[in-house]
Amino acid sequence: MPQPLSVINLSLDDFRAVLREEFIRHEAAKARAASSDTALLSLRAAARMARVRTETARRAAVAGTLKARKTAAGRNWKVQAAEVRRWVEAGAPAPVTPQAAEV
Repeated sequence: MPQPLSVINLSLDDFRAVLREEFIRHEAAKARAASSDTALLSLRAAARMARVRTETARRAAVAGTLKARKTAAGRNWKVQAAEVRRWVEAGAPAPVTPQAAEV
């Protein structure tokens, strides 16, 4: 017989703090995975890493200045984290604000 669920009584501020901690833990894990030079990133993740808009990263991939490859389905691009760092060091477009990088 399964054990009954216990009810946790948290204030809204405590609940937000727990969510914030979990979000930070999740983002840190994603950053550790992306820090591997061979990690494959989506163009959106690569754009966030370079702090540019996703469309900017896509244009660079199409132009060949950001070495990326299309997935087997041909719809999505994948790029290695090391290539994103190389692209940024080579003078990728200027970073945008964090809010604009999420667009």
